[in-house]
Amino acid sequence: MIGVQSRANGELGSAVGSATEAGTISFGTGLLAALLLAAVQPRIRVGLRRIATAVRDRRLPSWQLFAGFLGGWFTVVQSYATPLVGVAAFSVGMIAGQTAMSVVVDRLGIRTGVRHHVSPRRIATAVITVLAVLVSGADRLDLGSGELFPLIAAVVIGAVVAFHRALNAHINDHAQESLATSLLNFATGFAMLLVIDAIGVLAGTTTLRVPEGPWWMFTGGVIGFAYIAMAAVGVQRIGVLMFTALSVAGQLLGSLALDLLVPSSGITVGPNIYAGVALSMLGILVGVARPRRRASVGTDDEEM
Repeated sequence: MIGVQSRANGELGSAVGSATEAGTISFGTGLLAALLLAAVQPRIRVGLRRIATAVRDRRLPSWQLFAGFLGGWFTVVQSYATPLVGVAAFSVGMIAGQTAMSVVVDRLGIRTGVRHHVSPRRIATAVITVLAVLVSGADRLDLGSGELFPLIAAVVIGAVVAFHRALNAHINDHAQESLATSLLNFATGFAMLLVIDAIGVLAGTTTLRVPEGPWWMFTGGVIGFAYIAMAAVGVQRIGVLMFTALSVAGQLLGSLALDLLVPSSGITVGPNIYAGVALSMLGILVGVARPRRRASVGTDDEEM
């Protein structure tokens, strides 16, 4: 899904020519899909009421409702950095920051009652996951002058994504409906991007318009809505780090399938891509391997 979304949002960004405007359109289509679904699915509205009740009862900090801001900034940074360093370099930076922060987020236990200690297996999973992306993008990774800042931005936004997933999982603890969590994300993210665009219009630097292009370039927001809903549930069940490792494997497999079946101009599939996919699978195997039970109980030191 992320591979398809990246292709769609990339096409949209090229057609619009503005990172924030492309993000606003993407989030707007996702929000529209969410609202239409909420109109026919009562459980989504029930989930939103549960979130409101949790905030009112002070079981859920109100600032966490703005987790969608982080998703909005990811779209902006992605649109800014990718044209400068390329998809491979952006992915390397983003996933490196994302994987490293996943270990920290899981250790802090941002989700209610869920803490994961920094075990050797978790460190190994993080290292192998980053290595998989480095290997898969090695033939396209060319850091010349002017590319350092966007790469640093990619690392930072990758760390933000890990925190974003943890916040969504915490919200979903109270909503008990991942589609409601995703709707909230798109509502707040769209509002933030709309304010940024409005400031740009007033300053004369932004001209809002509907871009021309293939219909599928408008599907990125809908895919993002579904992805956030699934991520909220996935992080609840397996933690941020393990979800990240699985996501990397999915991104590599999806990108491989796209490059083989519908390749972009100038894209070739080399041995390093296959090696990167294999390494990502190894990282998952390391993560899901069940350790031998020790005599002591009541610890989650070795829980993935």
